[in-house]
Amino acid sequence: MTMTRYAAATAAVTVIGGGYALFAASPYVQAVIAVILIYTIAVSGLNLLAGYGGYPNLGQATFMGVAAYFSAWATNNIDWGFWLQLLIAPVIAGAVAVVVALPLLRLKGQYFAIATLLLGVVLTTILANAPSLGGSVGIGGFDRPGTGPLQWLTVLIVLTALITLVCARVVTLPVGRHLTAIRKDEALSESIGIPVYRRKLQAFVVGGVIGGVAGVLLSYNSYFISPDLFGFYESFLLFVALIVGGSGTVSGPLLGSIFMVGLPELFRFAAEGRYLTMGLVFIVVMAVAPDGIAGLGRRLTSSMSLLRNRNRGRPDTVTLAATPVKTGA
Repeated sequence: MTMTRYAAATAAVTVIGGGYALFAASPYVQAVIAVILIYTIAVSGLNLLAGYGGYPNLGQATFMGVAAYFSAWATNNIDWGFWLQLLIAPVIAGAVAVVVALPLLRLKGQYFAIATLLLGVVLTTILANAPSLGGSVGIGGFDRPGTGPLQWLTVLIVLTALITLVCARVVTLPVGRHLTAIRKDEALSESIGIPVYRRKLQAFVVGGVIGGVAGVLLSYNSYFISPDLFGFYESFLLFVALIVGGSGTVSGPLLGSIFMVGLPELFRFAAEGRYLTMGLVFIVVMAVAPDGIAGLGRRLTSSMSLLRNRNRGRPDTVTLAATPVKTGA
């Protein structure tokens, strides 16, 4: 199955699942599906550099937080509407991504991961000490577009499907192919003329913009935000969701969000049930499918296709009638 077909299939699953949420699911299930869709967008942005480029970014929630708090400020101070915020706030997040990427992308491996992890620490510290943004308590004032939860879910479904298709298109362009080459061998990629630093910068910034979209949506979905929504835990959860779903795949962000965000959300009523579920899912998936759920699905699809081709290549069984053999007298 080609990348385009994977993207189309993922978008179709998103629309079908969203359609179920719109017309058949209970309000609680609708709320869970809304969270899954928002995290799918955030993980899709993370997937560009961490999945295709192979750079472990543990700071994706930082860009969500930048956009979410800009959205909160715009809502409470200049009365911008949702759609204008959805256009401007991700651009602000992308600008922040440019500033932090210039030095951070000089680092590699665990040093890059630790540096991006510290971004969340810096952001949450600043937000917790900013009284104009609610401090450690948080800030609200968000009013969703539309007249009810069904209209809001429709917005999330459409945006998730569009961003899935856009990300799938990006990785088929030269920038996507270059990122894959960088993941496999960065030194070799640079030696053959691939602009390694520029490609990493592009992936980091575009991923930050997409994370900003998710941040705006999360703030409106929750009606209220606080600094702890965008700290280390959220960034780590996004990264684990990518690994579980399948890094460097189109469907990985959706699958990871379902299993690491949606499924544990169903056990929120239990004090530790949510975290226990997340841990069990991670252990089982890593034991059965080290390359993620999408990778397991791809292997199963390839095996079934190979089996069908073998069966087609077998000659039909022919029954030969026994005939008497004449012997010389």
